[in-house]
Amino acid sequence: MRKEENKPEAPERKITMGSLFDGIGGFPLAAVRNGIEPVWASEIEAFPIAVTKLRFPQMQHVGDITKLDGAKLPPVDIICGGSPCQDLSISGARAGLAGQRSGLFHDQIRIIREMRDADRKRGRTGNDVRPRFGCWENVPGAYSSSGGEDFRAVLEAFLRIEEPQLHVVRPASGRWEYTGAILGNQSCVAWTTWDAQFFGVPQRRRRIFLVADFNGFSPIQILFEPYCLPGYPAARERKREASANPAGERGKLAAKLCARRLQQTGLRIRHLQRQKEPQHRRDWKMRKFAFLYGSDLPHRAISVYIYLSDRANKDGVCWPAIPTIAKDLNLSQSTVRRALNDLRKAGLLETEQRYRKSGGKSSLLYTLREQSS
Repeated sequence: MRKEENKPEAPERKITMGSLFDGIGGFPLAAVRNGIEPVWASEIEAFPIAVTKLRFPQMQHVGDITKLDGAKLPPVDIICGGSPCQDLSISGARAGLAGQRSGLFHDQIRIIREMRDADRKRGRTGNDVRPRFGCWENVPGAYSSSGGEDFRAVLEAFLRIEEPQLHVVRPASGRWEYTGAILGNQSCVAWTTWDAQFFGVPQRRRRIFLVADFNGFSPIQILFEPYCLPGYPAARERKREASANPAGERGKLAAKLCARRLQQTGLRIRHLQRQKEPQHRRDWKMRKFAFLYGSDLPHRAISVYIYLSDRANKDGVCWPAIPTIAKDLNLSQSTVRRALNDLRKAGLLETEQRYRKSGGKSSLLYTLREQSS
């Protein structure tokens, strides 16, 4: 038999990125440091353009965002943008997304939609439609701008790129948490708030970072998996001495703060892909996230429900003690009891008192229900 020739492996295609509101190239810098190719950038100020032309000579400058047509731009996998913050910031006039400057956010959404529509016309489908991801950065004042309505509009705008029928409802409390996620039927948007002081910058500068996936639920993993954050390198690199990498220590602290915030708002950190959990189980969890965050349940109830579901057996039964739940979620025991009562009223939980052999009371037995009737 003739020996088969060894065919050379096809070179791995680089992930590509376009940067809107580019400034001095923060997103392109992060891209090249992580193996992503910045293809084009949109900026109108002369000095930032001069800086990025020097630092990224291969990157194309496409000009004023208001004059761009996403269908005519070179297609990219990711479109990033930090739209002007002046009308969203608490130190500004707070005109919000209706303002002349911060309102340019809508052009970012328009360009993403135009590019995806053009890619479909070229015959691309599913994960191949570009851009697959959107990224948005802005000031925390966006959470409260226009009484919280502007941030709701941002979330809805990203989700409606792929699922125009979706409607984002503001939390029952009326206040947006600093970390969260909203899942559609096939797309997802997640956000968190990071502070520059934990990433090597000697000042406190908090910013929202939002990631949208137009054909999947990866933003939850991208933003919230601990080993996807700075300070959590691959397993083979974890043997390095922490003292030799003070920046990594700051990254670990940032990751821990993110994890704590997630825990408080009800998103348990789960290594789903690493554990190779069955697809039907992952789909069930995604539907559960969508149901819980689309309900009127308070955050304490959502947090406790997901905590219990993480510990329940295949029949939805578990029995952690209330002090243990309170400690793990960093809540008071009275808050946990109120959350359990919320879940009982919603028909999502049944409780039964357990007893020791001596006759004394033990922890409650919890039985989770799929949804309220």
